[in-house]
Amino acid sequence: MTVDGRALKFLQRVMRHLPDEDQLGYVLSSIAAEINAAVLVFDIEGELVGSIGGAPSELIWEKVEEDVVESTARVGKWVLLTRRLGPNRQGFTLVLATRVAEEVEASAELIDAAEIAINAVLAVLRGDDARWVRENAELLEALEKGIPQAREHRFWPRLTEFGFIAHTSFLVVVDEAVTGDVPSSDFLWTLHERAYSSGVPLLAAARLAIASSDSVIHMLVPDTADAKDWLRRDFSGRAVGISESHYSLTDVPIGLREAEYAQRVAITRAKARMNTGEGSELIAEVANYRELRLGTWSAVISPIDQFRSRKRGLLGTFDQHAEILETVIIFLANDLSVNDTAQQLFLHPNTVRYRLGRAESLLGGSLSSPLVITDLTLALEAEIWAHRPHEHRAGEGSQ
Repeated sequence: MTVDGRALKFLQRVMRHLPDEDQLGYVLSSIAAEINAAVLVFDIEGELVGSIGGAPSELIWEKVEEDVVESTARVGKWVLLTRRLGPNRQGFTLVLATRVAEEVEASAELIDAAEIAINAVLAVLRGDDARWVRENAELLEALEKGIPQAREHRFWPRLTEFGFIAHTSFLVVVDEAVTGDVPSSDFLWTLHERAYSSGVPLLAAARLAIASSDSVIHMLVPDTADAKDWLRRDFSGRAVGISESHYSLTDVPIGLREAEYAQRVAITRAKARMNTGEGSELIAEVANYRELRLGTWSAVISPIDQFRSRKRGLLGTFDQHAEILETVIIFLANDLSVNDTAQQLFLHPNTVRYRLGRAESLLGGSLSSPLVITDLTLALEAEIWAHRPHEHRAGEGSQ
């Protein structure tokens, strides 16, 4: 990156006269005046961070998003010049736009100077954002560790600083990418931005010592329709567990355990759906602790190692009979309907009946026995869930 004489003078003038307020607006206005072009800055999600000059931001972002490299493009009468900003050119996007020329009339050195000025201001903003996110996460961590009843009144005012209404009900949420990926350093801020745009107050923290892994995010949201709608809508590619509704902040550790149990169901179901060929980015599993069926609830709160051992003992008999086990799963997913099972597997019903008979021989029990069906349902809950018709999942512990 180079800066010539004119560009250097521009950069020095801008940085020397930075105001205390709206520094980004000042920098963008200075760039627009120097280059005689509209100036827009977008974040990594395409949200407009700042602009000057009246260019159509939504149309411009749609065009810019198509181009993964710096380029010149056109939107209607607007000629665009884009520049990726930030580390590895993967942070913000600078767009210069003009309607009075065939191209943006600015030297590479002047654009470099504009980038330096914008990055300097954004660094300050990112520092403030990082501090805000850290304080938000520290508050959630303190609540999860447990607070005494006598000190609860001291914590509600701190929650109100993040948009919560004091002494109203809340939900604890545990969230994880279905692929198990560890969230990036910007993930929490992006999460807060999405919650804010949906009108949802949020506490969120990652990489907690009490979390099951570094890939897990813990959250606290108000128990409102907006929050529940946001959790259903904005979590594609993720598995989310939601606690019961709680009123006292002393109950946050209880809510956390409930959310962890529900999230264990959600992630297991999500992985089972991936095994059927569904793309991970399309899966959004949200399990509510309150809505878990009795059998699912009993299985998930049992010691996980003991449950896995008993599950292995039950299903080990199918180790050399994968197609028999698949037929049993589809049979249970279709509410014991031979015809629906045959249709889903593209088999003749008699073939399904034959395979179910083989399964009964392997199990040493009848598939009409409620005890046998109960054991299989508990052991294969996620696989059954993954194969159930989508419309049948509603009201079964998932949103």
